[in-house]
Amino acid sequence: MALHDRPAEPAGRPARGPAKLVSGLGAGMGAVFVGAWGHSGAFILAGSISLFAGCVALFLSPPGRDRKTGRISPNPQPLGEDTA
Repeated sequence: MALHDRPAEPAGRPARGPAKLVSGLGAGMGAVFVGAWGHSGAFILAGSISLFAGCVALFLSPPGRDRKTGRISPNPQPLGEDTA
């Protein structure tokens, strides 16, 4: 089936759901910052947020891992039916 042969989305139903709404809000907020602070100010703000998120990520630990030893603890009740 070719791309142009696909049936149209039903009326009243969004094409992508909440993802389209969230991406639209993000683009709108970006336009607000660029309008208020200019391109360089918005770029500096985005870079600062990214560096802050990177610093926060350094302090996260994977779930199920002991913080002191760094070892993974085994699951006492595995989901699969395979037994060793």
